[in-house]
Amino acid sequence: KFAAVVRKPVFTFHFDRSTPITRELYLKLCKARDSKAVICATPTSVKSFMLKFVEMMRHLEESKSSGRKNDRAFLSSFSLSAIARRFKEQSVIQELKVNPEDVYYCSEILKLFREGVLLLDEVDLLLHPLKSELNWPIGIKDAIDFSRSKLGVGLRWQIQWHLLDPIFYIKTKKMSVEFKDSREAITILESIGKVFQDGIQKKYIQQTPHLVLLNKKFYHTDLKMLMARWQLLYLRNKRLPTVDDNALLSYMVNGPTKDKKAASAVHVALDDEYMKMLNLSHDLLNNFLPFMLGKINRVSFGL
Repeated sequence: KFAAVVRKPVFTFHFDRSTPITRELYLKLCKARDSKAVICATPTSVKSFMLKFVEMMRHLEESKSSGRKNDRAFLSSFSLSAIARRFKEQSVIQELKVNPEDVYYCSEILKLFREGVLLLDEVDLLLHPLKSELNWPIGIKDAIDFSRSKLGVGLRWQIQWHLLDPIFYIKTKKMSVEFKDSREAITILESIGKVFQDGIQKKYIQQTPHLVLLNKKFYHTDLKMLMARWQLLYLRNKRLPTVDDNALLSYMVNGPTKDKKAASAVHVALDDEYMKMLNLSHDLLNNFLPFMLGKINRVSFGL
């Protein structure tokens, strides 16, 4: 369409993380420069190319630094930490194979970009530091904290899904968690449903297009303790050491500062893994859950 208005050749530039940087790509852009052509590209392609260059330079730097390391002493080389470190470094070196020729063509293409003129559409969106970004993780993958522990795999997400299950139960009357045969679980869910119905009548909760919390004070006074009781079922199912239920509920609802007695009892009885589980439950109940319940799944326009 652009060539029909202005007699110029039009090229496209598409780039992502798996796109190789080749001599053909460089010659294509050189031809576009010599013919004074227009190159159409998405913001993601431009950012991916810049990040590809940064990643390649980082890989080269790490491979050089690992080559300059001195040999360690004979005894220390057989220690567990040294062996683990050696395997880690070898995995990095295997992953970081960069062709210097690719780096050369990448730098030359960047020079071509600097010599050209950039036209941006929707500049207020493209240059916004929070609305326009491209996350591109590099380096060795490390597991997110509490995604793997001695208590199981994926507990970080199982805790959240368990806490959200009562919201769906209100509509579907079905549980997706492992408490379908628990009389206590059904009793708690029915109590949560009655509180939601009371909130709907008092206009604290709206039903359309889905359940939306309109009054956070209502959540903290009427609903949070019931959600904490529901969360306690999950904690007990993970073989939580013997701690008074009132202390656990107080810790999840009030945190470690408001009830010193409950916090002390919890810290004495629980180890690090269980404390992570309890602290995550506290954050979910007090911050994330009321925030999520207050969000509405509807497209909004304008200011």
